[in-house]
This record gives sequence, structure tokens and C-alpha cells, in this order.
Amino acid sequence: MTDAVMNKSAQYNLMVITDKILQVDLYNDWTNAQSLPSIEAFIHQIELSPKIQRIIFNTKNLGQWDSLLILFINEIINTAKVKGIQNEYSSLPDEVQGLVKLAHKVPVQQTASASKTRSSFPTRLGENMILFFNHVVNLIHFFIEVISALGNFFMGKAHYRQRDLVWFIQDTGVKALPVVSLISILMGIVLAFLAAMQLALLGVEIYTSNLVAVGMTREMAPLMTAIIMAGRTGASFSAQLGTMQVNDEIDAFKTLGISPIEFLVLPRMLALILMLPILTIYADLLGIIGGLLVSTNMFDFSLTQAIHQTAQSIGLIDIFIGLFKAIVFAFLIAMSGCYYGINCGRSSASVGIATTNAVVMSIVSIVIADSIITVISTLIWKISIVN
Repeated sequence: MTDAVMNKSAQYNLMVITDKILQVDLYNDWTNAQSLPSIEAFIHQIELSPKIQRIIFNTKNLGQWDSLLILFINEIINTAKVKGIQNEYSSLPDEVQGLVKLAHKVPVQQTASASKTRSSFPTRLGENMILFFNHVVNLIHFFIEVISALGNFFMGKAHYRQRDLVWFIQDTGVKALPVVSLISILMGIVLAFLAAMQLALLGVEIYTSNLVAVGMTREMAPLMTAIIMAGRTGASFSAQLGTMQVNDEIDAFKTLGISPIEFLVLPRMLALILMLPILTIYADLLGIIGGLLVSTNMFDFSLTQAIHQTAQSIGLIDIFIGLFKAIVFAFLIAMSGCYYGINCGRSSASVGIATTNAVVMSIVSIVIADSIITVISTLIWKISIVN
């Protein structure tokens, strides 16, 4: 049985070889200079032959082609999938096969009406638990590899390029100064305004500088700097490694016997662990300066008085707590960014998903770690006061 469809020079014929196989014969040139042939005849043929289980293509008479052919074949494949019919495109040119496979690697966006059947709640719960368990196992395995790489680094056995480390230090440090400067000054000003409004009710506005200094050194400077670096540097790490995963570059490192953790992850992690505490100290200074601007302009305090109050309110312990938080935050950001980048899928869409997951995971882990460190440091302070 044959059904011919013609649209200018682009043609295709449909031939039912057996009750279960439908052959699509492609003729002449399939270029954008032609109009795309309709697949109505294909749909009609499938409805006439409900026993068809497989679609094959014949390209013996195919001329020149470009994206028009890819679009037509994708329409055929998608229509057949809806009907539950298998597609066999091994007879297509290698370039066409590659483009078709690449097109179908991109995940189809879910819509409200995409699936009318849903699994039962216990089934979905079990599937999610399995996925979560596998994710935790992979994360622990990655953590162990990172710790091992850090151990090799301190013993002088790690394999990495020093120029990569220098480049990442510059990228995570110097290039981050503008945004860190802006956010830190604004945070100091905001804290000073909030503190001044409440302290003015008690007539102790002079302590505005104290609250800004303590708040910036112990909490806001390390926290805000870490969040900035999570959105800027953590996302960059994930996107870089994810792109390498898509291009099979990470597999190439493994084939050559080079550890991707040491060669790719270690320089990024060391650079961030080194630079985030420095950026935190820089943010402390700018935040305090922002608070001093408010204290000296809103009230009749001299700059000397404001600086004196600031110096009295903070000690080395406050600075050390902020620096310890910065080191922990840097490790978490680098872990999240590199983990999702290394474990990225093989499609371009997966890179975006990995980057989003890395930023979300970084911020969540930063807030959790900050809460834990703050509670522990406060308890230790209370115990020391009692004793």
C-alpha cells in the first residue's frame, strides 16, 4: 500500500511493508527553501493500520537536506511515540541521527495536562526516598573524595596546576570586590538605621556603633558575603564543570588517569576557602564604616566617639567567629557547586538545572551552618560567663 505526499521538491511516501512495519521513503531535497510537507497522511496511515508497531526510514533517494528534514523527522517520531509506536532511524545519515538524538535529550517541560495518570502516594513516596538516599550516598562519596584530595594537597601529593589556583583566587577575590563593597556598605547603613530607631526610644543612641560592629563581624558580613559568593562563584563552578561533563571532558580526565577531584575541584575549593575570609574582613570594615556614617550624621556624635564605641564593642573572639563561619561557608559553597557540576547530566538543559541546584543547596547549607555555629558559640559564651 502506498500513499504519496508532495510539497514542491520535498516528498515522502508511506509503505506498509508488513502489518507491523511502516516505511517512510524520503525523496529529493529537504532544505529550508522548500515548504515542510504535512504529516497528515502519516497520521491517517497510522489510523488505517492500527497494528503498526515500528516506523523505519528509507533515504536511498534523499538529496540535500538541512534543518527542514530534522524538523519533519522529529514530528514523525513524536507522533509515533504518542501512539506507542517505536521508531528506528538507524538508516538515516549519521549527522541526522546525531541531531535527532540531541533534540530528544532535552527534557520536555511538564504541563498540567501532560499526564493524566499519577502513581499512588506510597509509590511516589518510595521513589522519592530512593532518590534521596542515592543522592545522600553520592554526596558522602564526593565529600570523602574531596577530603582525600585536601589531604594529598597538604602532603604535597595532589595533582593540579598552580596557575589554575592563581586564576581562581583572582576570580573569587579581586573580581568579587565591587559587589561585596556595595552590599557591605549598604548592610552597615541599614543595620545602623534599624539600631538607631530602637535605641533612640531608650536614649542610648550612642550604642548604635556597638550593634553595627558586633552584627557585622559575627553575623552579617560572613553571611552576606557567603550568599553573594554562592550566587556568583558557586553558580560559576557548577556551570563550568557541568559544561565539561556535557563535553565528556571529565571522562577524558578519568581515562588519562587524572583525578577530576584533584585537578578540577581542589583549585576551586582552595581559592574560595582562602578568599572568603579575606572578603569577610573587608566586608566587616566597610559595614562598620557604613554604620559610622549613620551614627555621625543622624546624631551629634563625633567620629572619635563612634570609633571608640566600635573598638570597645568588638574583640578578637567576634572576628574569629566571623572568620570561622567564612571558612565553613566557603567549603559548603565549593562542595555544592562542584558536586552538582561533576554530577551534571549530558544535555545543555542539565547544566542550567545543576547550576540552580548548586545555588539553592549552597544558600540552604549556609543558613543551616550559620544557625548551628551561632547557637554553639552563644552557649559557649554563656558557660564562660557563668564560670
